[in-house]
Amino acid sequence: MTTLHFGIEAMCDSLPRELKEVKSRCDESLSLVQKLGEDVRNISSELRPGMLDHLGLVPTLKWYIAEFAKRIGGLHIDFQTVGLKERPGPEIEIVLYRILQEALNNIAKHSEAKHVNVLLTYSHPKLICTIKDDGIGFEQTEDRVPFGSENQGIGLLGMRERVGSVGGTMDIRSKNAEGTMIRVELPISLREAGD
Repeated sequence: MTTLHFGIEAMCDSLPRELKEVKSRCDESLSLVQKLGEDVRNISSELRPGMLDHLGLVPTLKWYIAEFAKRIGGLHIDFQTVGLKERPGPEIEIVLYRILQEALNNIAKHSEAKHVNVLLTYSHPKLICTIKDDGIGFEQTEDRVPFGSENQGIGLLGMRERVGSVGGTMDIRSKNAEGTMIRVELPISLREAGD
């Protein structure tokens, strides 16, 4: 992106002054490249924020929850941790970060919830994350995904695959008018914060 930006900038600067229309289009292209670069940085940060590597899982989840609640508005999210004194491995950290991201997005889009409780518990040898909302819930199929149209539950299936990729399990419980609870259990070996 930087190379593209500098190339367009050099091209714009090399155009003669009398080519005002071409120079204007060139400047518009330069603005689009700058915006694209910002978008790529934002998307990259959403997928794996740098603070996950530097500060660890708990501070990153707190930050994400606060930012998400600001962006959505009207959704109160409580976050608690129990027994987690050291950091899990990087694979587990990114899986939990992405699970929380998907779960909160699903809640915001579909649940009409006002409150969400997120509990992260270390109980040797597992890290357990429970995400529970007070939304409208949904009727489940035998596979515990939303009953109905074909594309409902794709995010939940993706979450299940992500959890399975690190040897974990995920359970989803939901009932109409009673909210939804997602429970993720991941086998972990903790590492010191400095590792």
